[in-house]
Amino acid sequence: YSGTGNIALTYEEFVDGFIDTNLKYVMFDRYPFIPDNGICGRWFINMSIIRKKADAANIPWWGFTQATGHYNGITLYCRMPTEGEFLWGMNTLLAYGAKGIGHFRLSFPPEWKNQADYSTTGIFDPFGNKNVYWHYVKRGNNNLKAIDHCLMQSRHVGMIQHGKSPAPIPEYDQLGESWRELVSVTGDPAAIG
Repeated sequence: YSGTGNIALTYEEFVDGFIDTNLKYVMFDRYPFIPDNGICGRWFINMSIIRKKADAANIPWWGFTQATGHYNGITLYCRMPTEGEFLWGMNTLLAYGAKGIGHFRLSFPPEWKNQADYSTTGIFDPFGNKNVYWHYVKRGNNNLKAIDHCLMQSRHVGMIQHGKSPAPIPEYDQLGESWRELVSVTGDPAAIG
């Protein structure tokens, strides 16, 4: 389902419709952290589709991080990620070749007013105070700033999955257990791109 109201349209057809409008870049907007501590099963699949379509159109793609939960305790589709999960989401976007990062949600949406708790509403509350996600975003952006000179010159060629992935990495994106100078990976589960 593409989210367009037309369930006959595949996700790839939906993305083609955007790419065909002569974009300067495409922004990937999917939030991986779902209720019950789960990860969206299509996280890597949808990222792979965006990357392939952007590459074919010779345009960069960017991705949004999930820097919020839902308001008033509504968590049907998303939950509040921990700092480790937030950084995992940001780094998997980069491992898949994203050339830009946006953070959802920066500002407080007007329809979320009159809450008892503003800590899930984004990076800032409606009064301009920093939420916990401000610190996550700052840490992630500082990490990115330290290596952006390498990432902006790099090209995604595939993924190495070490251990169990919380979401399936498409087979066509997998490089196996080594690639060029990287001959082995040990330790905790990792996704390397």
